[in-house]
Amino acid sequence: MEENGHDGDVLQAVLERRSFAVAPELVVRLNAQRPDVPKDREAIVLCELLARVLDPAEYPYHVHVVEQLWADQPREVWESAQRLRARGLSRERVLELLARALRPHVRELPVGMGGVGFDLKEYLDSLAAL
Repeated sequence: MEENGHDGDVLQAVLERRSFAVAPELVVRLNAQRPDVPKDREAIVLCELLARVLDPAEYPYHVHVVEQLWADQPREVWESAQRLRARGLSRERVLELLARALRPHVRELPVGMGGVGFDLKEYLDSLAAL
């Protein structure tokens, strides 16, 4: 912790955010997957989405939101998630709302989520409106 300049509170906040992004119970069930590896994280998210029977067209947006939460970029995604959870919404519902907020602003969403192009200001406005 000291080597990276983080104290326990900072690390706890990171663990909380990442546990929200990728549910620990899914990681346990998919024990061959490692959420710290981007491709494994994507596979975990896709398994969760398949189990929830969501429209496959929504998958890329959910995967990208999880990546944003994982990296805390933009930080407003996590702030919105916390605000929605405080209102009593389930983790699944929060992720759906975050993905829905992202979707209208995406200009390009290639396979693998490499270079998503979107209007950041409009996206942040949508997150604030949640």
